[in-house]
Amino acid sequence: MPLRQARPPTTAGSDDPAAAPIPLRPHHLVCLVGFRGHGYSDSFTANMAALAARLRGPGGETTPLVIRPMADAICLPCPRRRGSGCRDAGRIAALDRRHGERLGLETGARLSWGAALARIRRKVHPDDLATLCAGCRWLPLGFCSDALETLRKTGAAPPFPEGKASKGEAPSGRDTTSGSAPLPSRMGDAAT
Repeated sequence: MPLRQARPPTTAGSDDPAAAPIPLRPHHLVCLVGFRGHGYSDSFTANMAALAARLRGPGGETTPLVIRPMADAICLPCPRRRGSGCRDAGRIAALDRRHGERLGLETGARLSWGAALARIRRKVHPDDLATLCAGCRWLPLGFCSDALETLRKTGAAPPFPEGKASKGEAPSGRDTTSGSAPLPSRMGDAAT
């Protein structure tokens, strides 16, 4: 059965049984901390921007999450998604494995965004990203490293700036709104 975009959960806290948890891959927890409004396509970027703004906004820390090892709330509009998987399945699975292990999260784990931030703050240092995020096309831009510094100093992810998610841009700076061209890797891995 094809994946459908789930309706956004209510803004109620994680104690509200009616609040549907947002499904996220382990590595996307750190991605959401560092996201700055760039993505693989316009629809991907708009979707991730909406999620980042919600989680980083007032009351976002109570938003319930559930960890899953397949396409999640961020992946749904990604041009690289293939059903519940990814065109770069091996690289993405490795990212998820490393992040899940570092953060002590297993498939099906449920936690709030605030609890996820607390884990990230305790368990991930900006210097860890070269290993933890090896293969990530966005790593060389330094967004996550800068955001982790802010998180470690303040206890909060940086607020998501209004109007930052207007165009899908790859790290190379070229537009990828068509979603058809593979993104070049700055880490030396071959695009598949």
